[in-house]
Amino acid sequence: MKVLVLGYGNPYRGDDGLGPLLAERVAQWLASLGEAAELWVGQQLLPELAEELVNHDVAIFCDASAVPLEDGFLLEELDISSDPEGLTLHSVSPQWLLGLAQSLAGRMPKACLLSVEGESFDFREGLTPRCEERAKAALQRFQIWWKNGNDSAVMI
Repeated sequence: MKVLVLGYGNPYRGDDGLGPLLAERVAQWLASLGEAAELWVGQQLLPELAEELVNHDVAIFCDASAVPLEDGFLLEELDISSDPEGLTLHSVSPQWLLGLAQSLAGRMPKACLLSVEGESFDFREGLTPRCEERAKAALQRFQIWWKNGNDSAVMI
C-alpha cells in the first residue's frame, strides 16, 4: 500500500509548524511498520499535489488548527469537494485537492485529516508545550486508527 503523508504549515509561526513535524512523525512510524510512506511538507497545499494523490492508496493530511478542537485534536476521514468557492492561491483544502484528483484521474486515495489545536501562531520557531502534548495524543490516536484497519469508529 502506498501512503502519502502531507504536512503543511509555517515553521516560523509557532504552532503553525506542527503540520510538517507531525507528518514526519507519522511517516516514520508508518515506515517502521514496513509501509511505503512518502512524505511531503510545505507551507501550504498546492493544486499540483492532486497528481501525487492519484498515485497513492492513502493520503494523510497533517495540519495545525487555529480553532478549538475537542480533545485538542481531530482525526477525521475526508470526502471530496470540487467546489471552487472559497478557493484562493493561499487556501487549497485537502477536500478540494481530493476532488481535483478525482476529476483529473477518476480516482482518489482514501484520506484523513489529522489536525491539532495550536496555542500561538506568532513569529517564532518551535511548538508550545501544550501543542506538543496534543500532537503526541493525536499521533497515538492515529496509530490506534491505523492498527484497527482505518476504522472510522476509532476516530471519535
